[in-house]
Amino acid sequence: MDRENVIAALIASAHERADEALRRLRPGDEGDRSSPVASEWLRRWRPAPMPLALPDCACATGRCGVCN
Repeated sequence: MDRENVIAALIASAHERADEALRRLRPGDEGDRSSPVASEWLRRWRPAPMPLALPDCACATGRCGVCN
């Protein structure tokens, strides 16, 4: 096989594998492994800001990585 045919075959097989993976993940299919406990947790979960305290700049010019 020449290089172009090998590349085309690889792209086609990747597309087929992606389609198969999506078919397995569709809700209601046999591949759906949802858990009622997990669904409840996700329903109540809310993102929270990360408490982050940056160190004070100690450089003389005020142009260090912390300041910028």
